[in-house]
Amino acid sequence: MELSGYNKILVDSFLNRPNVKRDDNTISFYQLYCEIRNYFNECYSKAYYNEKLVNKINNISSNKNISIKNISISLLGNVDDTSEIYILYIDNNEDSVINRCENSLCRDINGSIYWKYDYPVLDNNTFVNVYDDFMELFDFREKFINNFFTLGVYKEKGNSETYYSYSIAYAGIKTKMIFNQRGQIKYEVYTCELGSSQEIDSIDDEAIAIMKKVSVDIDTLSNFYKIALGYDKKKSLTKKKTI
Repeated sequence: MELSGYNKILVDSFLNRPNVKRDDNTISFYQLYCEIRNYFNECYSKAYYNEKLVNKINNISSNKNISIKNISISLLGNVDDTSEIYILYIDNNEDSVINRCENSLCRDINGSIYWKYDYPVLDNNTFVNVYDDFMELFDFREKFINNFFTLGVYKEKGNSETYYSYSIAYAGIKTKMIFNQRGQIKYEVYTCELGSSQEIDSIDDEAIAIMKKVSVDIDTLSNFYKIALGYDKKKSLTKKKTI
């Protein structure tokens, strides 16, 4: 985007500032953006890719006609919803009408555990052996959603399409991060002049360079951001590789 003369001078002046150095109390806006992005990637990877659990079940199951292909859990909705662990499997029984099948293990808000459909995927012995693994997935979903809604917009609870934002305005430059419960995240940079704003391309290297110079006080962040950063209320920020 073509910048006005004033805004060009403002941006050039801002780019002369040193990059923010990360410590226990401070992080750059760009580092915060990257950490939030990584947090979502890690959470959704854990929710949708459970190869170890799949292999564990296939190795110990006494029913060799059933082959588990994937196990996943949705991170959308809220903690009051019924949680479902989706189990995709191949049924090689001769009497099976459908070869590729799916069933769900469900947990209600009251803690009741049951199969969504009448036919259980796992024999009792296998289910007992992986029960704790399933409970860990249910607990992980609940923790993720509780963490997400520390953002405080409870009236929007359950709407995964709602976008939340975090922004900082400093020295005529405004940086803004936008994301939703699905982990879709982007950022924007603006120059502000007399009440108007002019957006800089969010994928531009210049915008990234600006964000690296914007300081964020970690203590001012809500719990959601602190959790994503690895921050414990009783301890200082855990040491992480600087971006």
